[in-house]
Amino acid sequence: MKVLTIDDFAAFIGIDWADKKHDICEIATTTLKNTASSTSLTAIRRV
Repeated sequence: MKVLTIDDFAAFIGIDWADKKHDICEIATTTLKNTASSTSLTAIRRV
């Protein structure tokens, strides 16, 4: 089994699933640039 390293990924994504809004954070592994955004629950389509 291969041990994964940071070079195996293009980005790391973190999602905070809160009850009123969701926060999303993306970190590109090549530049370590951090991008953050958020969305309300009304913007998410429930299936």
